[in-house]
Amino acid sequence: MRSVFFFPTGERAATVAALDRHLPAQRCPWFLEDGLYIDIDDQQTGCLFSDWEPEEIALLDAAVGHHPAWAVQIDISGRIDGTAEVHRMAALLLAQGGVAFDD
Repeated sequence: MRSVFFFPTGERAATVAALDRHLPAQRCPWFLEDGLYIDIDDQQTGCLFSDWEPEEIALLDAAVGHHPAWAVQIDISGRIDGTAEVHRMAALLLAQGGVAFDD
């Protein structure tokens, strides 16, 4: 399984609302039938950045302009390539700006 992290510009609540609109009747995690598992993680109550290298965090902080407190994590099933699906989610999640990080 591969993971992609999205750090959208804006409030967490707005991102949750966008995911709810596009993937109704689900929440934490959301599931895209093509094989994407979507959740929101943070450093305070979750595991965000727990296995990141310090250099990766420094690059992210520089790209975002601050240290993000939360992220949308999308896990891609090994059963699919996932490129097209991730691009569709990137268009949704980063419509107002932000940064994506593919591990």
